[in-house]
Amino acid sequence: MKRLLLALVWAALLVLAAADFGHAAVINTTWFNGAADYNWGTVGNWVSGVPNNNPTDQYIPQIYAGDTIQVNGQFTINALELYNPFGILNFSYGSSLALVTGTSINDGQIRLNDISPSGTNQARLFINGAVNLSGTGSVEFATNYQNEISGGGYLTMGLGHTIHAGSGTNGYINVGMTNQGIVNAEGGTIALATNNKVNQGVIQAIDDGGSVGGTLNITGITVDNTAGTLGVYDHSTINLNNSVIKGDISGNGNVDVAGTSTIDGSGTGGAELTPTITTGYGQILHLKGSITNNGQIRLNDISSASYNQARLFIDGAVNLGGTGSVEFLTSYQNQINDGGSGYLTVGSGQTIRAGTGTKGYINVGMTNQGAVSAEGGTITLQATDKVN
Repeated sequence: MKRLLLALVWAALLVLAAADFGHAAVINTTWFNGAADYNWGTVGNWVSGVPNNNPTDQYIPQIYAGDTIQVNGQFTINALELYNPFGILNFSYGSSLALVTGTSINDGQIRLNDISPSGTNQARLFINGAVNLSGTGSVEFATNYQNEISGGGYLTMGLGHTIHAGSGTNGYINVGMTNQGIVNAEGGTIALATNNKVNQGVIQAIDDGGSVGGTLNITGITVDNTAGTLGVYDHSTINLNNSVIKGDISGNGNVDVAGTSTIDGSGTGGAELTPTITTGYGQILHLKGSITNNGQIRLNDISSASYNQARLFIDGAVNLGGTGSVEFLTSYQNQINDGGSGYLTVGSGQTIRAGTGTKGYINVGMTNQGAVSAEGGTITLQATDKVN
């Protein structure tokens, strides 16, 4: 009987040992001040081994030094802890670092520095799970090539952290993201694509301090800006391509509409618009809900072809208030149309205008409390009754 009990105990211990072996150990490994060289992948540079997850070990690298560390390959870690404001992780072309889970702290600089025009050798920061990126540092898009934040996970960027593209640089954010910090195209270009974004901080295109404007390319996604600031300022542009903006767009810059895009003011507080928003020939902009337009919405069909109109669609009941205007800019097919159960109320202070030599059509039911002004141009009221 004792032998049987002893055998059962040993069997249980073996099962527990096997189960424990199946769990990878989490190892905190510290950067050793470039003891051998300054490459991430050099064993002698780390106290507890090169941080790169494997079936038995998972790593959290801790960096206290102000070194420039070359990410010289493809590495995966659970999380990153970079504490020195002068510390830099430099990713050249073809190199990558994947963050898997939890909170990463970056008080320094993650520099995505692809120096090759080849489209297959990106410098990439992968987000492979639910990742919180906190700290007072930044992710820098350092060149005008293929610098990417991507992956199948979800990134929450905390207050105080920045993603930045300086003058002449370029980068892509191709991952789902909640932004509580700053995404700053400062004379450079940042593309928001692939997955929807929630903005609770600042996303902006601004100039570089001179005449070089920044660019935000928003392509194929929804940006929920109901609790943040989406801005475009001097010399700068937002390219809105087949995308939806929920909430405000601020600033005195330009928004160029491509494909079929929407500004949705149906949420609490509506949508306030201050830039110059231009819809060209063959392009469509939908408006929803309560829109306060203190800038200009321009319909700018430059083609004589009747099938390539510049169109503003009114989806449902839309209140168009503010002190701005809708401008018919050319003598071609500029139209305000019914986008589905559409009815437009033009508030006091808002103007729909056709200047000298220009033309436009209002093809939606409308109550006008502002001004519809054919100032040397032609405005056609048709399709549905109007109340003035």
